[in-house]
Amino acid sequence: MLDTDINSIKEVLFSIQKIETYVSGIYHKDLLMSDSKTYDAVLLQFIVIGESCKRISTELKTANPQIDWRGANDFRNFVAHDYFGISEDVIWSVLQFHLPKMKLDFEKLLELNK
Repeated sequence: MLDTDINSIKEVLFSIQKIETYVSGIYHKDLLMSDSKTYDAVLLQFIVIGESCKRISTELKTANPQIDWRGANDFRNFVAHDYFGISEDVIWSVLQFHLPKMKLDFEKLLELNK
């Protein structure tokens, strides 16, 4: 695995860790939406995740089709370019279902490199 891939994977995991810290104790989407600083911080980390995923080599992406690479990039673009049109249900769903899977997938990628 390329060093740039390893660094990008670590960046993704660091952003996920930040999101987990930000939303710790937030158990309903209304609580997240009512806290604009936390909401904004979470969205910024989604942008960072998308940017980090873009830097991962085509070879690594091809070898790991279980990861939704395009989805990460598309979501980054959605957050960055349609900020005021983002559905709170979509954000909450990504936090609850997609982010934990992404974390596991990226942890496995790092583990394979040891």
